[in-house]
Amino acid sequence: MANNLDRFESPYHEFRFPDAQNEEVNKFLTCAGCNEDILVGEEILILFDSLSVHDDYDCLKKANGAKRILAGEEW
Repeated sequence: MANNLDRFESPYHEFRFPDAQNEEVNKFLTCAGCNEDILVGEEILILFDSLSVHDDYDCLKKANGAKRILAGEEW
């Protein structure tokens, strides 16, 4: 009985079961401020368990509805 391992290299198999590691860009999360994709490796801020934004003042202001952000202040 011959091994039929070449079935995993067929065009059907590559179309139906793509290798996730072959893709250059992987979506990580969706930004709560601008609703764009946050890609793996980008700088992010995690505000709550399910709320993440790009490391950008505009996205941070849009996510929490702030009119301005005072950077560097401690409470």
